[in-house]
Amino acid sequence: EHDQIVNNKDGDLLGHYKKFATGVDKIEDYRLKARGQLDKVKAAAVPFFERWKQDITKFNNEEMRARAEERMTATRQRYEEVKQHSEEVRANYEAMMATMRDHRLYWANDVNQTSAADLADDRPALVEKANVVIAGVDGVIDWAAKYNQSVAMRTSPTPAEGEGEGAQ
Repeated sequence: EHDQIVNNKDGDLLGHYKKFATGVDKIEDYRLKARGQLDKVKAAAVPFFERWKQDITKFNNEEMRARAEERMTATRQRYEEVKQHSEEVRANYEAMMATMRDHRLYWANDVNQTSAADLADDRPALVEKANVVIAGVDGVIDWAAKYNQSVAMRTSPTPAEGEGEGAQ
């Protein structure tokens, strides 16, 4: 819709502005979805890694303990990389949204051919930012959902044999 405004091919600037403004709100909602997934991951990570660390100390077999430590280290490293990536995505998102909000505000009371043309030069940078953000957010959401399903949900695993009730 931003393109429809700045290119003004059909003359329906007000209609496109309304859709653009609604689109900005939808992008904000999408961010909340991503944030929710990441919050679940962060909340589950601490007890998950603590439990894993505690369980590693219980191995009798040194080779098995070393393998478990390697896997935990690799998993934690992947977790930290995605956390860092999500922060980069957030920074890119904030820069993109600042421009989008400014454009929405600029056109809120003055959407016409001249004001549309005024912001046309901002389009290439905005499209580039949007593509980076969309790819980044999709990647983070996908990773977070998979992580929650496969790893983080095991923060309270069934006790290993010999740990729970009835163990002898």
